[in-house]
Amino acid sequence: MRKLNLIFLLLLFTNITTTNAGLIRDSEIEEAINLTVDPLIKAAKLENLKIHIIDDPMPNAYTPGKNTIFITTGLIINFPDPDVLRGVIAHEIGHIKGHHVTRQKEIIQNYNIARISTMALGLAVAMSGAGGAEAGLPIFLGGEHFAERSILSYSREFESSADQAALRLLEKSGHSCIGLINFFQNMYNRSSNVYINPYEQSHPLSKDRLLVLQSFNKRSQYPKSMNSTELKFKFSKSAAKLAGFTLDEETANNLTFSKEYNQELTRYIKTIQFFKRGKFDDAINNITQLIIKRPDDPFYHELKGQILFEAGKAMAINEYNEAIKLRPRDTLMKLGRAIVGFNKYHDKPLRLTEFYRDLVYVAKHDPDNLLALFYLSKFYEKRNLTGKSLLNSALINYKLGNRKIAHAQAKEAKKHLDKRSPDWYKADDILQSTKKENK
Repeated sequence: MRKLNLIFLLLLFTNITTTNAGLIRDSEIEEAINLTVDPLIKAAKLENLKIHIIDDPMPNAYTPGKNTIFITTGLIINFPDPDVLRGVIAHEIGHIKGHHVTRQKEIIQNYNIARISTMALGLAVAMSGAGGAEAGLPIFLGGEHFAERSILSYSREFESSADQAALRLLEKSGHSCIGLINFFQNMYNRSSNVYINPYEQSHPLSKDRLLVLQSFNKRSQYPKSMNSTELKFKFSKSAAKLAGFTLDEETANNLTFSKEYNQELTRYIKTIQFFKRGKFDDAINNITQLIIKRPDDPFYHELKGQILFEAGKAMAINEYNEAIKLRPRDTLMKLGRAIVGFNKYHDKPLRLTEFYRDLVYVAKHDPDNLLALFYLSKFYEKRNLTGKSLLNSALINYKLGNRKIAHAQAKEAKKHLDKRSPDWYKADDILQSTKKENK
């Protein structure tokens, strides 16, 4: 299959799968993303938009519909600019609002029927002997090409529509499309689109789309970036963090940021690199210097806690406490503290109660966090609360799609739970929804 230099891909036209790709969760990065896209969400009146980060170095974004968008680490690392991400997300919201995924599926289904019908006609002509077998070949190829090009024609229409929606949304949110222009320009300069037959493309040529954006920007109320200095720093800091954790050292060390904080973010990357290599003393020294510079940065305290934990230092819990003082409602930080606590006091059940409260908070506010459910299961196991332990294990397997295992665990959990209690009903819900797999 030919590799296409495409920018925005609907799920239908990408070989990225969420089941095989690594999803990244991080409070600092998620905060930067939320601050960037919140104006769009409000302007679009789009509730419960979920943005997931995939560990993939190629700049990309796509939506499977249903108020969900996937972005790659490469998009943030290669474009550490809030305007770029905001423009990309605005485009994907355009796909969501236009119901393009559903419509694309219908179009493909309809044209598959047309393709099969034309191929059958070609086969009939070839078998009839009229003009020989070669006579049917153009109909074969023509019919398949016609269906394919018709589908791609609709895809180009969807991309253009999403671009227009993005421009309107950016304007309504009080932000510029300059990031989208810079992104398109960069992609156009890197790509070989000019050598590819335009009809073979499932997206409009970047140059064409770039011209539309530039024309709009000339008429916009916001022709220049409207980002605050604080947001620019937070976004660049998130890009540095991603680079440190996901890129090889040589590539990460070649990254540069705005001169006012380049030195700090370079040290941030080096801290993470030392941590990854197990050079804990060097990592601790560097993160300590960063904390001296920004003592109220919760994410520096969180990273120091993580480093100390991996180094086997008892002080790890103190750094997590400092981080949570600064971000008392942060579910991922509370989860981190709970994990440190469970590992430190695994043989002291009474000390685990304070960390149990963290896990309950995480499970309530982030119900799809499977790690929280796992540690809750372990906590209940230590307390000999078999029903609750099995219920949390059943929830994990149910969310992972292991429905037969979930069914068996839920069935066993009900035996140990008070009848008609909230947990009993949760177990029963799992049983009812997994009946088909267990007949």
